[in-house]
Parts: sequence; structure tokens; C-alpha cells
Amino acid sequence: MPHMVLAFTLLALCAAIAWLIVRRMVATLMEEYQGDVGRQAFRRDRERLEFRFLQALERNDPEERARWEDAHWKDGVYWARDRSTRRLLALVSVELPRKPGSGPVRETAVTALFEFRKGAWVAEGRFVEKALPADACRHARLEAVSPPAEETDPR
Repeated sequence: MPHMVLAFTLLALCAAIAWLIVRRMVATLMEEYQGDVGRQAFRRDRERLEFRFLQALERNDPEERARWEDAHWKDGVYWARDRSTRRLLALVSVELPRKPGSGPVRETAVTALFEFRKGAWVAEGRFVEKALPADACRHARLEAVSPPAEETDPR
């Protein structure tokens, strides 16, 4: 009888470990698939997403939105995941004119953030001031996602 209890306990333990391994593998495959879908959707809708970003910025802070009037959006996209939600993020480098009265007239690097939620990209006007995408990723404690070679962050 004690051997049977031990055998069932070991069997249950092995089944639980196998379930955890399979569950993690499926989650990883789903993340990769969602990443591919998200990247394709971002490329397709990028211009519209940039416009939505500016609309959200206008709602949140009209003065800040005025500073983005002459923004230069870079072509590269830096892909990352939010560590807590596991959502895919697109980080885009933007050059903004300096704020008036902040020293010599030079552009400043800013990173615009876009989030992929429930199969759609969301632009809430969030950005990281004075940071390139790779730096913003480290600063915001995001997890970098390996991008395709043509989409690396140009410096």
C-alpha cells in the first residue's frame, strides 16, 4: 500500500511538471505568433498610429503637443515587451525641437511608445523624454524582443 501511494505521488508530480513545461512552451509560441502579427499590423498602420499618438498627446497635454508639431519620426522600430503584462511594445525614435529657453537650438531624442493590446495597436501619447529606444527600454525596465535585422534601432 505505501508503494502505491508513493507511485501515485510520483506520477502526479511528473504530470504537474510536464503540464508546466507544455504550458510554458505554448505561451512562448503564442507570444512569438502575437509578436509577428503585431509587427505586421504596426508596419501596415504606422502612419495612422502616429496620427493617433499626436491626437492622444493633444488631449493629455496641448502644450506638449505643440512641441511635436515639427517632429521627425525615425524609420526604425525597437520591439520590446512589458515585463508585467507581456504586451508587445513598439518604441520609435523621434527628434523634437528643443523647448524654447532650454539652451542652444538643437533637437532632442524622444522615444514614442505604442502598445499592442487584444490584437490592436494603442497610441496613448506616452513617451520617454531624452532617450533613444534602447535606452528607454532599459529605463522603463522593458524586455527587448529580437527584431528582424532590417528593424534594428539606428543610432
